[in-house]
Amino acid sequence: MKKTYLLPLTLALLLSGCSDFLGIKPKGSLIPESDKDFEYMLNYAQLLKAGESYPAFLTDDAYLPLTSDNMILQGFNGSEPYRRNAYSFQKDIFADSDADPLWDYSYQRLYYYNTIINWADGASDLSEKGKSIRAEALVGRAMEYLYLVNGYGKNYDPATAGSDLAVPLITEALATQAPKARATVQEVYDLILSDLDKAIPSLPVKPILNPFRASKPAAYGLLARAYLYMGDYAKALKNADEALKLSSALLNYNTLVVNPEKLGLNMVNMPVPRDNPESIYARTAPYSFGNTYCVFPSQSLESIFDKENDLRWQHIFDHSSQIYYTSPEPLYMPGWQINLGVTTPEIYLIAAECEARVGDPQRALDRLNTLRKNRLIKYTPLASSDKSQILKWVLAERRREFAEVGLFRLIDLKRLAKAPENAVTFTRTLDGKTWTITPGDPRLVLPIPRKIILKNPLLVPNER
Repeated sequence: MKKTYLLPLTLALLLSGCSDFLGIKPKGSLIPESDKDFEYMLNYAQLLKAGESYPAFLTDDAYLPLTSDNMILQGFNGSEPYRRNAYSFQKDIFADSDADPLWDYSYQRLYYYNTIINWADGASDLSEKGKSIRAEALVGRAMEYLYLVNGYGKNYDPATAGSDLAVPLITEALATQAPKARATVQEVYDLILSDLDKAIPSLPVKPILNPFRASKPAAYGLLARAYLYMGDYAKALKNADEALKLSSALLNYNTLVVNPEKLGLNMVNMPVPRDNPESIYARTAPYSFGNTYCVFPSQSLESIFDKENDLRWQHIFDHSSQIYYTSPEPLYMPGWQINLGVTTPEIYLIAAECEARVGDPQRALDRLNTLRKNRLIKYTPLASSDKSQILKWVLAERRREFAEVGLFRLIDLKRLAKAPENAVTFTRTLDGKTWTITPGDPRLVLPIPRKIILKNPLLVPNER
C-alpha cells in the first residue's frame, strides 16, 4: 500500500530533517511503503531523544547565584536567557521568536510516531513485524504525551482532569488538520493508557537491537509511571512489578572507575544508555550534556546526600574545585550521559513508593534497599515498619536518583502537593528579590510557548 503522510503545518513543527515525508515529494525521495521503511523511521536520530532539561531550573534542586567565580558557569547573569527566565519564574520562559525545545521536538517526534501508526492502522494485511513496529510507535507516542501533559498541564486530579487543559492531541500525520485547541488532562491520559495497553501484546520481551527500541518492560514501565502520576498506586505497583519481572538489572556504582584526566561527560566509565543494563527504554536529552555545567545543587538538595558514602554525589557533581574552576561550589557535571527514558532504578522506586502507600512496607524497604546497595560505598539497610517514614525515604531517594534531570523533580513537586505531609514549599532569593513557591503554585506548570500561541489563537495560556 502507498500513502503519503503530510506535516501538520498548524503546529509549526521544526521538521527540516524529514522532507522525505512532506506533502510535495522531492525528486529522488522515499515514500515509506514497507515494514522495512517504517522500521527505519524508528531509528531516526530525533526519536532517540526525549523530554527536556530546562524544567529542572523551576525546581528546588537548582541553585544559581547572581554571579559566580566558577570558570565554567558564571551564575545567573551568565546563563542562557530561557534558563534565567525559568529560574526566576517569569511569565514566559521563551521569547516570542524562540522555540521551546520541549514542545517543538516532542511534536516533531509525534509526527513520526503518528506516521507509523496511521500506516499500520490503514493496512489490511499487517504482518507480525508490522504489528511490532506499530506497537513501538504507540509506546513512543505515549511517552511523548506523558512528558507533555505533565509539563504543560496540572497534575492529574480525577475531580478536575476532565476540565484541566493540557496540550493539543494530535494523532494523525496530516497537513489538512485545522488548528486544535488544548485537550484536557483526562483526554491525554486516556490516549497514553490506551496506546500502551494496545502495544503490549505485540512488543518483544527484549528490545530489538538495543533499548532505544521499545519492549514489553518499557511499556509496563511507562504504565507504572503514568499511574503513579495519576495517583492510582495499585495499578502503578502492578505494572512496575510486571516491568521488573522482565528487566531488573542494576549497576553497582562501586564498580565505576573515574578518569581524573577527563572533564564531565565520560569522566566515569558508565556504559552509554544503549549498553547500560539499567536502560529499559533509552532516550537521551535533546542536547547530550543536558544541564551539565549549567547549574549548582541547591542547599536543600545537597543536604539530603550522604557525601561520604553516596557515589551519586561524588560522580554527578564535580568537586575538583581548583582544578577546573576557582570556586568550591559543587557543579552539576555527571560523568555519563543521562537516560530520560525508562530505567530500572525508576521502576524500583515506583514499586517502593506504591508499596509504602498501599502495599507491604517490608517489600517497599526491600525495593529501596536493593537500589541503595548499588549506590553507596558503605551500605546499611534501612529498617522501619512505619509506612510514612518509608515513604519519606523513598521520595528522598527519588530526588537523589534524578537530581537536576529534566522534568522528574518538577512533576514530583506538582503531584506531592496533594498531601500536606509530603508537599514542598521553597524560597529562592536573587538580586534582592524573593520567590516563594507553595504547593500547587501555578508557576510550576510550564507556559504554553508564546511562539505557538501567536500561530494558534485556540491555545489558552497557562496561569502564571
